[in-house]
Amino acid sequence: MNITEEVGSSLEEVSSGLSSSLDHLREWIFGGLALGKLVAAALILLGCLLASKAILRLVRRGAARSRLDGTLQTFLLRLLKVFLVALSAMIAAQTLGIDVTSLVAVLGVASLAISLALQGTLSNLVGGVMLLTAKPFSLGDFIECGTYSGTVQAIGLFYTTLMTYDNKEIFMPNSTLSGSTIVNYSAAPKRLVEITVSAAYEGGAEQVKAALREAIAGAPGLLPDEPITTVVSSYNPSDISYLLRCWVESSSYFAAKFAITDKIKLEFERRGIVFSYPHLNVHLNQ
Repeated sequence: MNITEEVGSSLEEVSSGLSSSLDHLREWIFGGLALGKLVAAALILLGCLLASKAILRLVRRGAARSRLDGTLQTFLLRLLKVFLVALSAMIAAQTLGIDVTSLVAVLGVASLAISLALQGTLSNLVGGVMLLTAKPFSLGDFIECGTYSGTVQAIGLFYTTLMTYDNKEIFMPNSTLSGSTIVNYSAAPKRLVEITVSAAYEGGAEQVKAALREAIAGAPGLLPDEPITTVVSSYNPSDISYLLRCWVESSSYFAAKFAITDKIKLEFERRGIVFSYPHLNVHLNQ
């Protein structure tokens, strides 16, 4: 064997030994995982992330065209993003031959523990989603729930902020709102003003009705095309009760009611109509 053949044989032996060493090193580094599986898993993960990005873009466009609240849109998009990223990671792990069943079980147990620890917070979150979806009220509406009432200033995922007439902020948990009866005074564009007054029998029914109709004229937000009612509601032992009804704009309800109430007294005084009040006549026998 000549020198060239000996050198070639030596190089082959070195190359074979080096290749075997690299194979052992690769198996030691990757824990027995084939390099092909790693490349395939990386490509699958990249493809899943790109697909997730495209799905999020389509969902975002659809949400922008929908009538969903902006806060709810942001929350749902973030939730969908977390789900898609977790799904992509699980698909890539499955490609590597990793059993994800146990991982899913562990995540389920952890989710249950977290949900039990944050039961009240999750109840508020679910209530917030229900309020933003059902929309029993909107920003600027005047609502009443239980013993609280005020104008809606903000609708969050956990709390809803109300502003009372005397500028007090009320932070109501969404779970309370979603599970209680809500009265929305601003839902309709008009509201009915109803006032009951009592006058003495001597005043005359028609004169009292004329005074009530005059008190309505010029009230803030009055809707003249809607019916106006001035009737006798009941005959009492010492007076007659009259019922006044008129329709006004919802935003002017309180201003109209207070203005009409003030003007009724002025009209009664101008016409000489006497308001009735509880009194007792005492007769002394000599």
